[in-house]
Amino acid sequence: MDSIFKLLQEAKNRFLANLKNRQKDSLAKFGEIAESIRQSYKTGGFSAYSIVDIDSEFLEHQEETHQLPPFVRIGSLTPVNADDSIKEKLTVPFLFPFSRTNATTFILSKDDAKNIHNLFSLISFRLMLSLPRDMFKMKFIDNNYGRDFNIISKIDTKIIGDSIITSHSDQINLIASLEKEMVSTYQKLLITEDSLAEYNAKAKSMARPYTFVFISNFPAGFTQESSEKLINMINNGNATKAGIYFFISIDESIQPARGVDVERLKDVSSVIYQNSPIDYEIQHKDFSKEWNDSFNIVLDSQLPQNLEEVIGLINGKKEKKNYLTFIVDYQKRLEKGEIWQTNSQDEIKIPIGFVNPQTIQNLQFGKYTNDYFGLIGGLPRMGKTNLLHNIILWGAMEYSPFELNYYLIDCKNGTGFNAYKQLPHVKILSISNDREFGASSLDNLVQEMYRRAEIFKEASTRKKVLIENIQTYRRLTGEKMPRILAIVDEFQVLFENEDKIARMIRATLNKLFREGPAFGISIILSSQGIGGVDVPIKNITWRLSFRLLSDIESQRIIGNDGALKLTRVGNAIINNQNGDKAGNINFQVALLGDEVYQLVNTLKEKYAREYPERPLTQYISDGNNDGHIERNKELLLSLKTDHFKVNDRFCDIFIGEPAFIREKHAFIRIRRQQGSNIVLVGKDTKSALIIVGMVNYMLSRQSSAGSQFHIVDCFNIDNEYAEKMEFIKKYSPDIHISYSRNMAETVANVHTELENRITAESRGENVNGRICLSLVYMQNCRALKKEGFNASPITKQLIRLIKEGPEYGIHIILHSLNYQGLMEVIDSATLNEFENRIALDSGKSMSIISESTSSQIREQGTILLQGPDEL
Repeated sequence: MDSIFKLLQEAKNRFLANLKNRQKDSLAKFGEIAESIRQSYKTGGFSAYSIVDIDSEFLEHQEETHQLPPFVRIGSLTPVNADDSIKEKLTVPFLFPFSRTNATTFILSKDDAKNIHNLFSLISFRLMLSLPRDMFKMKFIDNNYGRDFNIISKIDTKIIGDSIITSHSDQINLIASLEKEMVSTYQKLLITEDSLAEYNAKAKSMARPYTFVFISNFPAGFTQESSEKLINMINNGNATKAGIYFFISIDESIQPARGVDVERLKDVSSVIYQNSPIDYEIQHKDFSKEWNDSFNIVLDSQLPQNLEEVIGLINGKKEKKNYLTFIVDYQKRLEKGEIWQTNSQDEIKIPIGFVNPQTIQNLQFGKYTNDYFGLIGGLPRMGKTNLLHNIILWGAMEYSPFELNYYLIDCKNGTGFNAYKQLPHVKILSISNDREFGASSLDNLVQEMYRRAEIFKEASTRKKVLIENIQTYRRLTGEKMPRILAIVDEFQVLFENEDKIARMIRATLNKLFREGPAFGISIILSSQGIGGVDVPIKNITWRLSFRLLSDIESQRIIGNDGALKLTRVGNAIINNQNGDKAGNINFQVALLGDEVYQLVNTLKEKYAREYPERPLTQYISDGNNDGHIERNKELLLSLKTDHFKVNDRFCDIFIGEPAFIREKHAFIRIRRQQGSNIVLVGKDTKSALIIVGMVNYMLSRQSSAGSQFHIVDCFNIDNEYAEKMEFIKKYSPDIHISYSRNMAETVANVHTELENRITAESRGENVNGRICLSLVYMQNCRALKKEGFNASPITKQLIRLIKEGPEYGIHIILHSLNYQGLMEVIDSATLNEFENRIALDSGKSMSIISESTSSQIREQGTILLQGPDEL
C-alpha cells in the first residue's frame, strides 16, 4: 500500500513543479503514474473489485480473493487549479485505506446525506464483490427507518442474512454483540498474531470472516452505554485488528442523548467532511494538510447504472468448500496398519474438525468430559451430514468393532447412512423412515443395558467387588465391552405424531439418558430443526449447531444465539457449558469426499480377514428389503433336513422377517385353543396368497397323519390370481384346492367333522390331526353374503367353525380384499375370535388391528401382524 501513496505523492510533486508550464512530459508522466495506480492491484493479491470503476464493462471479468483489500475506492482525485482541458487526464481513483484506520466517519452536510449513504452502499458492494461469500458479514444500522440503506434489501438474505437494523433496541444489541465478537477474537484467535488479517493469511481455509458495519446518522438511536462501547471498540484500532470495520455518518444536527460524546468519536476516527460543494477533505494520518490542499476529492455518490448486474454478481456468489480433512492422515495409518489401536474403556474421542489449522476439534464422550449425549442442529446443506460421516468413519478408524459399535437411525428416508451397511461396527442400521423400527432400535439399547447389568452383577460376584460401570468392569476383568454410539438423524420425526410410539420413545430416551452412561451407551440426536416438537433434550450436555436463522432454534440447540452468526458451510459451534456463550467453541468440520465407500470396504475386508470365525450380526431396515427365507435359520434347517416336529397341540408358522429388532422371524402360533384362527385383510393379494400357502404347508408338515387342509379359491376366472393357489400342491399333495362353486360342500364337510370331533371327545376318545379351512378372496363369494341382516346357512356353519373349531383342532383362515367385504360375512363379535390378524395395506384394512398396535404400511409386501400378547 505504501507504494500507492508514494505514487500519489510523486504525482502531486510533479504536478506542482510543472503546473505553470504544463509541460507535455509532466502530463505524460502523470498519466503513467495514474495508470500504475489502476494496475497496482495485480501485485497486491487483493481483488480489483475494490478499486475498478463499478460501472466498468470489465466488472464481470474480475475475481474475488481471500485477501482483505487494504483500501477501497470512495471517489476520485484531481489536482487543485487544474484546467478543465487536462483535468480528466489527471484524475485518479481515490483509494481510501480503511483497513489502516480505526473507523471511517463522514460528517453529513445539509445536502449530501443521500450521497454519503449511496457511497456506503457502493463500498459494501465493492467489499462483497471482493471477498468470498463466507469471508464477510455485513451489518447496516439505518436510523432513517430503513430509507438510507433500502437498496441493500435487494441482496439475498442467504448472502448477508437479516443485516439491516432499524430499531434502537436491535441497534443496542448489535453493538453489544460486536463487542463480544471482538473480545472472543482476541481471546481465541489473536494469540500470536496482531490482527485477524494476519491470522487469516496463515489460516487459509480456516480463515474467519471480516465484519463491515455501516451506521447512518450517528448519534441517532445511541445511548451513553452503546456509544461508549462503540467508541471503545474503535479506539486504538481495537475493532479493525479484530476484523471489524466501521463506516459511520455523523449528523451534527441531531441532539445526542445524554452522555453521548460525538466529538470523541471524531477524535478516534478518520473524518471526511465537505469543504466546498465540489470538494471534501480528510483527517487521517496518511493525508496531511499539504495533501488536502493539493487535491480535490470527489466522492462516488451515485448508484451505478448497472446496479442490477452488480446485485446479480453478489447474489450469485457460491459457498466455498472447506478442504481441511483427516482423509490423508487416516489413509497413511491404514497403509501402516495403525488403526483400531485406541481403547474405549474410559471414553470415545473422535476427530471431527479444526478450531484452527493447528488445533483439532474432537467429539469426546466419557468420564473426562462428563458428556455422554449430543444434540446437533443446523440448516440443510450447511454440513450436518458431513459431520455425521466424520463421527462414524473416523470413530471406526480409531476403534475396532470390539471397542465401539454404532446404532444408525435415519428417520427421513435419507441415503447418508447407506454407505455403512458393510461397516463391521454397525449393529443396527435404519434408513427407512420406519418409526416402529426406530422405536425398536432404541428399545434394543435398553435391553442391551439390562444384559450388561447382568454381566456386571456376575462379575461383581466373581471378583468380590461392586462393579457398576463399564470402566470398572473392563479394568477389573480385562474383558472387552464395546461402547455404543447411537446416532438418530432427523429424530424429531419420531415425535411428530403424539401417539403410543412417540410416548414409548420418549420414555426410552429418558431411561437411556439416566442410566446409559454407566453401561457405555451414548446417543446423538440430529435435526434440521426441532420446532415445537416435544423432545426430551434437557439431559443432553454436548450441543452443536451449524447456521440457523431462528433465535428460538439456536437457543434450543446450543443455549444461546451463536448459531445465528455462522455463515459458512461446515462452520459450527459446540457448547457443553449449559449455553454460556463464553463456552462456545467455533470450529470448521473436516471435509469428506467420495472416499467413504472405499474406506468402509477396506474396514470390512480387514475385519473378515482378521476375524473370520466371528461373523457379524446386523439388523438393517432400508424400506426396500424383501423377506428372505434363507435368513430364517430355524426354518432353513428344518427344510434342509426335511425334519419338522409333529405337534397337534400347537406349532409355529413363520410368515416373514420382523420389521423390528428380533432374531426370531415373525411367526403365527396355531394352537388347540379358542381364537386360534387367522384373518388377512388388504389389497396386497400376492402376499396374501404366499402367506396362506406358507401356513398350510407348514401346518401340514407339523400335523399328524389324517390331517386335512382345504383352500377355497374365490377369484373370478379372469382374475390374474385365479387358480394361483395350485402352486402349493406340488409342495404338499395333502392340501386340497377347491373353488367358490364348492364352497357350500367344503364348509359343510368341515362342519360335519367338527360335530364328529365334539362327539368323539364327549366319549373320551382322542382326536388327532388338524383341519385347516382357508377361504381366499372371500368377499367375492356370494354364498357367504348375509341374507338381509341374517347370516346365510353356509355362513352360520362357518361362524360356528370359527368360534368352536380351534378347541377341536379345526382352524379357519379368512382372506378379504377389504374390511367391508369381511364385515359383509362376519360381525365384530366373530372378528374377536381371530387372535392372529394380518393387515396387508393401510386404510380400512387397519380396522382389524387394535389401536395399540396400529401403524401405517407403506410398501407392498409389508404386513402388520397382531398376535396374542404372550407371543
